[in-house]
Amino acid sequence: MPGKATDNGQVLAARSHAHSLIAAAQTSLRASRLLLRDAAGAIDAAADADEPVTDRLRAELRAAMSHAALVSRTVLAICQRLGSSSALFTDNRLEQLLRDGNAASQHMILSETHLDILARLLLGQEAGTPLI
Repeated sequence: MPGKATDNGQVLAARSHAHSLIAAAQTSLRASRLLLRDAAGAIDAAADADEPVTDRLRAELRAAMSHAALVSRTVLAICQRLGSSSALFTDNRLEQLLRDGNAASQHMILSETHLDILARLLLGQEAGTPLI
């Protein structure tokens, strides 16, 4: 994509709007990855210390997973936007990545409804679902 020509003949990698979108996407991905690692690390730390892995820890991990899926969908949309019509063709690697990424992010374990579980626990309510 860096060599992709744009409407004014400039390559995409030289356009400031592409810089802003790519930097924002990278920052969001990195932040969601750190959140996910932090939540998983908290579970590992509890297990290593022979402490119970609480519903709250499990809910925080599921919320981090859902958040990562939301961020990933946003980043995929940015990639599609930057790829413009090239991203529509099935022989284009970007189209394949967009299709597969969107399909993966629709898995039930990444559902946005998992954010609700953490919210219920934060509000002192029952999880409302088994947290395995």
